[in-house]
Amino acid sequence: MKIFLTLSLIFVIFSCTIKDDKEIQGPVVMSNEGAVEHIDRPYHCYIYAKNKDTIRLQIREIDKKIQGWMVYGFYEKDGAFGEVDGEQIGDTLKLTYEFLAEGVVSKMEKHFLKDKTVLSLGDGDMSMSEDSVFSYTNPSELNFQDETALVEMKSCPENFISEDAKSFFVKFKAEN
Repeated sequence: MKIFLTLSLIFVIFSCTIKDDKEIQGPVVMSNEGAVEHIDRPYHCYIYAKNKDTIRLQIREIDKKIQGWMVYGFYEKDGAFGEVDGEQIGDTLKLTYEFLAEGVVSKMEKHFLKDKTVLSLGDGDMSMSEDSVFSYTNPSELNFQDETALVEMKSCPENFISEDAKSFFVKFKAEN
């Protein structure tokens, strides 16, 4: 059953196309019931795309907290999709990525160094924390020489990350 759900999620994520490049007028959040609610804070969209590999990050700041969604889609590899939340401290986004991959929901720290319109992912040793989060063992020693750096888009397409995929993730997480 989990394999079917994972394949369904992957199909939903990758079958969605970016419809156009218009600015999002009313960003959305998911309610506890999976319904979409509009708010007046713009999203910022970042993308890495090379050959058939993509990473998409859609975030917004609410009360000094960062919230959003991230999708990994690497050719001939299992994808990952989920929510991010955290904060920006100086030039570093310190996020927790809760994601679905291979039918399992996991959590992992993701630290990005922000340089104007580019986000570079930190690389370093990780271990499983007591609260089941893959965490950096020494965040002060992260290497930000990232070959998959994300570049901010000038505008955030309305369907940059599919609302159907977001709803699926929220429902899957609630049921498991």
